[in-house]
Amino acid sequence: MSHFLPKEATEKADIDCSQPSISLRSQRVQNAAARLLMSCKKYDHITPILINLHWLPVRYRINFKILLLTFKAFYGMAPSYIIDLIHIKTITRYSLRSTEGVY
Repeated sequence: MSHFLPKEATEKADIDCSQPSISLRSQRVQNAAARLLMSCKKYDHITPILINLHWLPVRYRINFKILLLTFKAFYGMAPSYIIDLIHIKTITRYSLRSTEGVY
């Protein structure tokens, strides 16, 4: 069984998009753009508008983009600087002493 983990997964990122303030601001911008494109009123429900435009809400789009880049890097379809961030780690079901180098 193999899993892929970014080498820098444990390092803190400069910008954390999981912070509510960043995604809330981004969501408000997306909502405003959708209302502008669809000529809707300020207080119309936004979900049907986003569905009509085939747009994901910001937090789901961020997750989708991360997963897509990881998939492409794992299968060699991403740029080399992104592929270099992926580290393949093989995990065995049993911890064997022979694999640890202890006899």
